[in-house]
Amino acid sequence: MTTDRPLVSVVIPCYNASSTLAATLRSVLAQTYPAIEVIAVDDASRDGTLAILREFAAIFGDRLKIVALEHNRGSAGARNAGIDIAQGSYLALLDADDEWFPMKTARQVDHLRSHPGDVLVGCGAQEFLTAGQATAINGNRVPTIGPTAWRMMLEYSYFVPSMVMARMEHVRAIGGFDTRRYVVDDQDFLIRLAARGNVAMVPELLVNIGYDPMSLSHRNRLREPELVLPMLRDLFEQLGDRLSARDRRKILAVRRQRLGRNIYPVDPIRGLPHLLYAIARAQKPLENSLFLISASQWLAPLKRIVRRSR
Repeated sequence: MTTDRPLVSVVIPCYNASSTLAATLRSVLAQTYPAIEVIAVDDASRDGTLAILREFAAIFGDRLKIVALEHNRGSAGARNAGIDIAQGSYLALLDADDEWFPMKTARQVDHLRSHPGDVLVGCGAQEFLTAGQATAINGNRVPTIGPTAWRMMLEYSYFVPSMVMARMEHVRAIGGFDTRRYVVDDQDFLIRLAARGNVAMVPELLVNIGYDPMSLSHRNRLREPELVLPMLRDLFEQLGDRLSARDRRKILAVRRQRLGRNIYPVDPIRGLPHLLYAIARAQKPLENSLFLISASQWLAPLKRIVRRSR
């Protein structure tokens, strides 16, 4: 292994990932940056995940460490198990259904080495919602970068785990992932990291994100408020006087607007209070009011009548 380059620890949580894991591991093998250790954590899978990892162990050699958990710990617990034994200066997260472009690790290491004050660095990513048609991840959002990126992250998420590389010293300083944060553990982790310094981005497309309509985030769409809002309240407490009361109200209004827009078309009763909260706090009141009208299921019969009368 090259000794004059910092070691990158790649942590891959794996749960029933037999259909995608081989492609993920091959993308790590294809990295142009040589100083990599891979820590694959099998989170008590019930399929052939562990067998695939053992097959790749012969290819990776001592660069691949396999951690087989006896009981399922979820993504946060699995990532922490990998972080616990990591020896690298940098941490690169990779989900078992995502793939890196060959220059991903090299580009981010180069950035962190030339910007010693940066805590973490992201990159561009895409996912394929339909065969052959790629969509940029969060392409309609402003990247959460800079010395106050943590403030932006409190309002909305931009990076997903496979897009980022972080300095291990900061990962350990915050205690890794919070296992209480079901589904939103990655958001919480990145916000706490960002609060320690500057966040940057390599402006290149370097990651393919696997699209899974049955992923935890999709399955728990209606539970978003009970997952996101407690996370924000805990982060507000941790950040203390770095946020004013006005800042907190604004962040909650922005978040509850997003929660309401996600939920209202599916469940108006559960989504309505969040949109009304945003409107009452002057968070795009006209736009959100128009959204309520256009998305209201009870207006559907009236809309059909209007269309027929034209």
